[in-house]
Amino acid sequence: MDESLEYLARVQQLRRERMTGKRRMLFLDSGAPAGSHVRPDEWRVIEEFDGYEWRAVGLAPNYPSAAAYVHRQHPEA
Repeated sequence: MDESLEYLARVQQLRRERMTGKRRMLFLDSGAPAGSHVRPDEWRVIEEFDGYEWRAVGLAPNYPSAAAYVHRQHPEA
């Protein structure tokens, strides 16, 4: 049993490490993710995963602006 708990803890840690720094964009009003074809001219909130939770890091006035930020490389990368 202890081995399986250690294994699960390690899997979770690796997942957090892999996800850390990932960004996503959500609608500002509903918080729902959507594709570029859905309301492309509406505001988006940009979130980044810090290893434990998604945190808001910015706002964008439309999908193209949000996508440019979300998909740009991190300075430390």
